[in-house]
Amino acid sequence: MHVSCDLSPHIICLLEHYLVDHKLLMIKPSNYYLASRFSRQLYSGGGMCMSINSYLESNMIDLLQYCIEKVIEECAVQINIVNHFIILLCIYRSPSGNFGEFAVQLDLILKYLYKPK
Repeated sequence: MHVSCDLSPHIICLLEHYLVDHKLLMIKPSNYYLASRFSRQLYSGGGMCMSINSYLESNMIDLLQYCIEKVIEECAVQINIVNHFIILLCIYRSPSGNFGEFAVQLDLILKYLYKPK
């Protein structure tokens, strides 16, 4: 895969990739690395990933404990830019999922990520 434009995206988020982990790992866009991912284990479809331009530093944030397939699926990274840290959170809510359960899990994720100085 090759992205050809004067300005390449810094981050590429792909939702509903429908791939299992080992196939997702085979997708390697030029000048990007796979920074975070989620693939369904119990159901088909879904999934998300974030690829980041190779000049940026990032750390994956493990949110697997908050993922409930077909309710809330997410992946996240912390991006380091000149001593500033940005958290990018990608969330998918299935229209067939339980919204109350989604809201509870989202609240838990945000509380987990919130780190006051």
